[in-house]
Amino acid sequence: TVQRSRLKELGVKLELGAESDVASIKALRPDVILVTQGTTPKKPSVPAFLGPNVFSADEALKDGRVTGERVVVLGGGNIGVEVADFLSRLGKKVTVAEPGPRAGSGLEWHARKLLLARLAQRGIRIVTDVIFDRLEETRLTCRQGAGEGSTIYLDADSFVLALGSETNEETAQRLKGEGKVISLPYCERPADAFRAAQEGARAARRI
Repeated sequence: TVQRSRLKELGVKLELGAESDVASIKALRPDVILVTQGTTPKKPSVPAFLGPNVFSADEALKDGRVTGERVVVLGGGNIGVEVADFLSRLGKKVTVAEPGPRAGSGLEWHARKLLLARLAQRGIRIVTDVIFDRLEETRLTCRQGAGEGSTIYLDADSFVLALGSETNEETAQRLKGEGKVISLPYCERPADAFRAAQEGARAARRI
């Protein structure tokens, strides 16, 4: 590609398909380390069964990972509705449970409109304004409405956690003292890509 050719001209060494750990980075004895921290999936803040039929959004997007016919997706943001769309195309009967007032937040408005229309056409149920109470092996119990609200039981064969992510700063913390460490933002959403590119460019200019 053009980018690879340009990097080669600049003398930048690329190591693709290799896992970077703290030991391998230390062995390079760098003066500056740019770290994209990455994220870990958020887990429910209520009692939750996290057995073999509970998947992260990333796992759900791999063919054949999610078992059973009925699936409940916890979280209806941009990731949750896209997971629901993907699973419905595999023939799953999907329900989305979203704590906020609307599904698809984080998507560009036109893309959100088209995607939600497609989900409705496929018969995907979306439940909003819910508070999770408990996740059991085959049931999600939640409440909906003001005050104590009404109890809703969502039964399923599998569950997908799409509640967003938490920044993983472990690598950056462990590398302190091995050189100047600059943490770069992680592109969790398409909308973050521009910001991440800007931050990367600023960091490069500071080196």
